[in-house]
Amino acid sequence: MNDPARLTLLRFLERVQLRDLDRTRRWIADEERREAERRRGIEERPPAPDWLLEQGLNRGSPPVYVHVGDCWNAGKRSKDVEQEQAQHALAEGVKASRRARTVGRTARRACSTRSCLTNDHRAGMCVLDPIALPF
Repeated sequence: MNDPARLTLLRFLERVQLRDLDRTRRWIADEERREAERRRGIEERPPAPDWLLEQGLNRGSPPVYVHVGDCWNAGKRSKDVEQEQAQHALAEGVKASRRARTVGRTARRACSTRSCLTNDHRAGMCVLDPIALPF
């Protein structure tokens, strides 16, 4: 192989590798941008609600469950509500999810260890019991 042809091939190889390097750098920049967006999304995410009210399957149907905000079983039909609304729904007969009942039992157990602020253990209306359910 003569030198001018070899030099031409080497120049061609250089152009191909530069193009590959540019493409790799674009991929790296895109990935860094996605990672920054993901981190920013996590930082700017609103806090989880304290309570959720899960609606029934039909539009006009009444609520089905009251969930704690971080409940693993809260469905897509859940909307965040205030504690008073959750208590009102429970008083109307809406069931508490298993997680919400567990939170209430844990609070009651903590209350029985004399860490309750109100000392109203018999009525089940302890300050530690977040939804004041009579379990």
